[in-house]
Amino acid sequence: MVSPEGLLILAQQVLVGVAMGFTTRIVITAAEMAGQMAGLQMGLGFAVFFDPQGAGQSPVVAQFMGVLAVLVLLASNSHFLMLTALVESFRVVPLSPAPLAAKGFLTLVSWASQIFQLVLMLSLPVVGALLVTNIGIGILTRAAPQLNVFAVGFPITMGVGFLMLYLSLPLLVPVIEQFSQAGFAVIQRILEGFRS
Repeated sequence: MVSPEGLLILAQQVLVGVAMGFTTRIVITAAEMAGQMAGLQMGLGFAVFFDPQGAGQSPVVAQFMGVLAVLVLLASNSHFLMLTALVESFRVVPLSPAPLAAKGFLTLVSWASQIFQLVLMLSLPVVGALLVTNIGIGILTRAAPQLNVFAVGFPITMGVGFLMLYLSLPLLVPVIEQFSQAGFAVIQRILEGFRS
């Protein structure tokens, strides 16, 4: 027979695991959001794949950025850090029916707000270059009204978008690595916040 204390301990450990997984998932989700933003600016909003993880459609560039983030996390041995954090969670938050402190949840929510900063840092090179490109196309069509904007603008924006994505790839990897390391530091703070 299951005791009420056992159910409380189970619920507590599930909450700790969900908080740790959510903290790590934020980095991957931010990369996917950055890819979605860049893809929409490039004109690839219609090119979508079925995403089995999200159970919906997601743009091709978002899928690419999400896979890139996962590969960076694996290449930087972050999966070993996650296992270390999992083992550490049993030391920091021992098995007991005592409720988790709210400070850990506040830390989790404040880390979730960092997703927009990471999205901006990852998508800014492509989105910034496409903004300048669209301004240039707007000036060009104003100077030559007989120019077909759709026939000229679409290939130019897509080409500039792919070029900037290609050129910014070496710069994206350190940013993803830095945020993943920050995520594991946040996991430690969340666990300590649950204890206090």
